[in-house]
Amino acid sequence: MNNNSCFSNFTSLRRPAAVIALATTVTACVILIVLIAEEIADAETVSHPAPSVKSFFLSYGTILFAFGGAASFPTFQNDMKDRTQFPKAATFGFLTLLVLYLPVAVLGYLVYGNNLVPMYWMPCHIPFLNQ
Repeated sequence: MNNNSCFSNFTSLRRPAAVIALATTVTACVILIVLIAEEIADAETVSHPAPSVKSFFLSYGTILFAFGGAASFPTFQNDMKDRTQFPKAATFGFLTLLVLYLPVAVLGYLVYGNNLVPMYWMPCHIPFLNQ
């Protein structure tokens, strides 16, 4: 086996938790894409409201949360055999997340539009968020 391969850590399963986390994320995204795509034909005409300052900041917070693994970067870099390859690994990781998350977000927005109600806001009882 070529130990210089960029995927040697995955193929040797030295980090099974990372492999399992990646597999579950990919599986969840694929399932979401398939389920949303099945509803395209049945989708009614949906409204897509114009962005507002409030919607921008609520979306921005969600995006930061989705890509918020940067706090663990020092640990990842410390565990690498060749630490000079960290910029490539970080870029690859973010691009992988973008490829997984973007289709879910775009399809969800196109199919559901303004009809999608965020369930996580319901228990908050904060009038500003529930409008």
